[in-house]
Amino acid sequence: MRFKALRAVTIPALLLALIAGCATRPPAEEPSAEEQATAQARAEAEDLIDAGEPLAAVRIYRDLAAEAEPEQAQRLRLLIVEVLFDAGYPELALEWQRELDARAVPADLNTRKAIIDARAAIVQRQGVRALRLLPPIAPDMDDALRARILAVRADAYGITGQPGRALSIRIEREELLSDDAAIDANHEAIWSLLQGLPADRLRELGEQEDAPVLNGWAELALAVQRARMGEKPVPAALDAWRDDYSGHPASARFAANLRDRVTAEMSWPRQIALLLPLSGRLANAGQAIRDGLMAAYYDQPEYVERPRIEVYDTGTEGPGVTAAYERAVDAGADFVIGPLAKDAVAGTRGARIAGDARPEPQLPARRRRRTPARPLPVRPAARRRSAPGRRRRDPERALQRGDPGPRRQLGWAHERRLPVTLRNTGRCRRRELTLQQRSE
Repeated sequence: MRFKALRAVTIPALLLALIAGCATRPPAEEPSAEEQATAQARAEAEDLIDAGEPLAAVRIYRDLAAEAEPEQAQRLRLLIVEVLFDAGYPELALEWQRELDARAVPADLNTRKAIIDARAAIVQRQGVRALRLLPPIAPDMDDALRARILAVRADAYGITGQPGRALSIRIEREELLSDDAAIDANHEAIWSLLQGLPADRLRELGEQEDAPVLNGWAELALAVQRARMGEKPVPAALDAWRDDYSGHPASARFAANLRDRVTAEMSWPRQIALLLPLSGRLANAGQAIRDGLMAAYYDQPEYVERPRIEVYDTGTEGPGVTAAYERAVDAGADFVIGPLAKDAVAGTRGARIAGDARPEPQLPARRRRRTPARPLPVRPAARRRSAPGRRRRDPERALQRGDPGPRRQLGWAHERRLPVTLRNTGRCRRRELTLQQRSE
């Protein structure tokens, strides 16, 4: 009886389940036209980032945020800040980061928001604060998020004067990277840290126990330092390092690229002209500069291909300086050192290179655009007021007029082909520079 009763209950239940399974399910809702347009715009923005056009991508995200619901708009604003930081526009990123601070961020974005706040602190040279703001690495985090946290942590230790810890974190971070571009960027960050260390500190890192990767990096930096001092040619120094550290992460691509880079840095111009006062009231200074330069010239190792040096006496450094400069250029000078006096520098401004309609160039105080300026993303709608009487720097206007902040700018010292690089100080005064002195 129990079996029959159970069968009587089970069979109807099975029939109902079968009928429900065979029933026609309603079709899945297709995304609306607005959702499709948003997805297409985001895909276009991602393609622009991959193509090296982050500002164009930021404009797309900005327009999407203006029309999105509050929570989605915050997600897009956070993405804008990340893109601007990654692309090297920290001042614009700070503007959008302040906009994020003014509104609530969804709870699932708290970790990314903390990373952004730490990056903002690093831009403002507040390394200790950045370390406090960074979230701890949790077991459930993916490799990409862990790698991002470690990168910011390494940067924070770097600006707080702890390069050893920064290097160790960068090396640890590489285990989380799989993309070649990301690995190369991590290697460049490691190399940048090593370039700021003296030889004795590098030797300490090279002898540190249980750190073979760090030892190899330190020995590579020492090998390049010795090559720059003339102890050994660059190719021989790097080949010897690769023999000793054949399995090192930097031995594959980085060391090979480093050889060409360091060799180019150490290359001499073919012909150098010295425009110095060897007679007159500045003769002692001119002769001292000439003797010092020639001593360094002959102190180079034999394997270095020395340039030809021609000395031109500018005398009292009056009107004859322009004629001496033109003679030097006509004789094939690739690089001109001098003149010494400020008035003489001003006198060469009107000089023209033979066969070239371009006037003698000088170091610019600001970056000069070679191409028409593109429209840049606008600042966030919410703008904080500055303190009374204090003028606030507008990063977007600065970018449009050619000064994107602390970036490197390219100038030309009295010559035709050899560029000189300096870092913009943000000051609004013009500067004139010779290779021997800066005339204020």
